[in-house]
Order: sequence, then structure tokens, then C-alpha cells
Amino acid sequence: LIMDKKEIINKIRDLLNELEGLGLDTKKSKKQKIEDKTPTGCIGSIEVLINEGFFEKLRTVSEVVDKLKEEGQPYSRSLVSMNLLNLVKPPKRTLRRIKEEKQWNYIVRS
Repeated sequence: LIMDKKEIINKIRDLLNELEGLGLDTKKSKKQKIEDKTPTGCIGSIEVLINEGFFEKLRTVSEVVDKLKEEGQPYSRSLVSMNLLNLVKPPKRTLRRIKEEKQWNYIVRS
């Protein structure tokens, strides 16, 4: 079977329309894929605290570690610190950090 260009184009359009009808998102940007993932582990626990409003005021790494321990998530200070920094830098940029009296404090980015 030999199809002409118009038939091929129409067939491709039909297939794309069929895919759209299935609810499949055929075009997702890298940023959308990152945002669609639900974080787990330490960073996921910190994001739960963010969503609960814990970072509405400045918080030190020690305060975050203590709060996570209260919540049954006993992570080391270095792991919490690294994940807080990851939430300050792109692509997340959820938190800001401010240095006061030789220590970093974290607050939700407004």
C-alpha cells in the first residue's frame, strides 16, 4: 500500500486525536515532570512542614531537625541542611535563607 502525503498527514492527525481522547499528555516539559513527582524521604517530610505553615517564620536547621524528630522522621542535621538548601535553589525555589548570627535561617518564599 502506498499512501499519498495527504493520507499520511490525516492518519497522523487521527492518531494524535485518538491519543488526546485517551487523556494522555504527549507533551510534558521537564519542569512539569519534576513538579509531578511526589517527593519522599527527607525532602518530602520538609515539604509537608512547608505545606503545614511551619516555615511561615524563620527557622534554623536545628528547629527543623527537632520538628522532624517530633513527627517521627529522625533525619541527621547534615541531611536536613542539604535538603533545605535544595529547596532554596532552582528548580524548587520554595524557601529563602537568611544568615543571622552566623547561622542560616529558612522561611517560605513569598
